[in-house]
Amino acid sequence: MCVSRLQAAGVSKFEARSIGIAVDHRRRNKSEESLTANAARLQSYMARLVVKTNASAKKWAADKEGRRAALADFEAGKASGVAGEGKAVIAIGTGRADQVEFKPLTDDMKSTMAFRALRQAWVDQKMGGLRIKKAEDAEAAAVAKKNKKKK
Repeated sequence: MCVSRLQAAGVSKFEARSIGIAVDHRRRNKSEESLTANAARLQSYMARLVVKTNASAKKWAADKEGRRAALADFEAGKASGVAGEGKAVIAIGTGRADQVEFKPLTDDMKSTMAFRALRQAWVDQKMGGLRIKKAEDAEAAAVAKKNKKKK
């Protein structure tokens, strides 16, 4: 997670590391949209996160009936596709499902050699300037040869 995204969500990098969120201090945001979307997702995650302290862990260990009830809730949640205590699993939404357009596969698409076309486009781009210069030099040489014959 980028440090600026953590800052936008109101989480310090030390707190993020302590709860298991990876922090990359070298990463930078290039888009304001992705920054706000990821900050909102992080805030949603932090709102649902329950961090057990040492005191709550001791209380949990002492309460056998509570553990059994929580385990039963968790198992019931697994069976229904919900993560324990009725909380839904956090899904990462891209928001781009409506932008994808599916088309039927045609015979023309099947016969096209995509790798060869991409490779040829790459070579054309790389060698374009050299080919233009070579054509101009050949044209200049032809003009010079023509002028030499006239004399």
